[in-house]
Amino acid sequence: MSKILLFIGRPYTVFSDNLKYAFLSYVEHGTEFEPIYLTPNIQEYDLLRSADLPVIHFEHEEDVADLSPSLGAVVSDSHDWRARPKLYESLAAVPFINLWHGLPLKKVGLNTLFGHPKIADFELSKTISLMSAGIAAYVSTSKKLTEDIWKRSFHAEDYPVLGYARNDVLFRDVKAHEELNVDLDAFSYVMGMKDAGNKIVLCCPTFRESSQYSLNQLGYHLEQMNAFGERHDISFLLKLHPIFPEADIDLNLSRVKVIDHKSDVYPILKYTDALVTDFSSIFFDYLLLNKPILFFTNDLQEYRSVDRGLSYRFEDVVCGPLCSNLEQLFSYLSDFGSLDSLEYQSIRCDLRDYVHEVQDMDSALRFARYIDARYGADSGALLKESCEVPMHFRRTIAAE
Repeated sequence: MSKILLFIGRPYTVFSDNLKYAFLSYVEHGTEFEPIYLTPNIQEYDLLRSADLPVIHFEHEEDVADLSPSLGAVVSDSHDWRARPKLYESLAAVPFINLWHGLPLKKVGLNTLFGHPKIADFELSKTISLMSAGIAAYVSTSKKLTEDIWKRSFHAEDYPVLGYARNDVLFRDVKAHEELNVDLDAFSYVMGMKDAGNKIVLCCPTFRESSQYSLNQLGYHLEQMNAFGERHDISFLLKLHPIFPEADIDLNLSRVKVIDHKSDVYPILKYTDALVTDFSSIFFDYLLLNKPILFFTNDLQEYRSVDRGLSYRFEDVVCGPLCSNLEQLFSYLSDFGSLDSLEYQSIRCDLRDYVHEVQDMDSALRFARYIDARYGADSGALLKESCEVPMHFRRTIAAE
């Protein structure tokens, strides 16, 4: 039996992002390893098991040690698992392929330490350094981005330009299992409002390092947005970051729909008409749709100096109107046609081509082929030998 290609998600997300699409692609196309998704989240486990996908649930980190002899490589869209000592000890001996989960408007990895007060925190600096180095492969979207940002943020042996697997659904319809963890109620809302002649504006505010923030503090007053939407035939779809403090917003508003904050929004993106965001890296992916993007932030200076910090000068990557309050945002949205001016289109396309060297629906397939070619039996990168998944784990695998 082949060794295991182990997929590990982030602790605060559920089956989504690059990991979801890379995993599904390897299940379909991979040949050299046995793909298994590992999760401590019982809801995520049940979701994958219901679809007959190979998944293991674990409750204690030390239990994963029994998998070590069977492992070939670890794949994740984060390095968070490396901060769990016993889990890291069990998995550190095999290559780690980092898919990451967002293009770098915000500083990430080692880059967060440069010119930031957190470098004075020795333990935090050490943790970030350990988590950001010793990576076998770091998946990138362009050579230019690799040189400018990724090599300063993460130390890896290879930076393959494969594209982000999650972006495949921007170019095609969803395939089998890709509808898993999609908010179908929100999807139905979007399609219904489009049929009614509404423009769909996706709003994606990101989190702040400080725990003291809320939608209102960031300028999102939902009742005002709803009233504006009713007057102008615009429907707002609100997707919060998975760790945003206001996860459950129960409002019965006709023109504001709050999407499940831990759901996979990517299959819905192509049905929206514009994006409103602040510092979320989703806007880099949205560039592939060549649709209007508006930037809405009332704390730009604070975010630059106190919070995470930015990889680029914000003004250099803004490819649409910059708004600091709802009145400005409404002013631009009330003249929707002007948002798609040739000037904005040109800026978006230039930035898109810098960020995305590949612009097609085959990024997940490239990942599967890359894994087999670089780490498979004939590559010499790994010692392959017949092995078995320990029996107490084998019984939790949904698909043999």
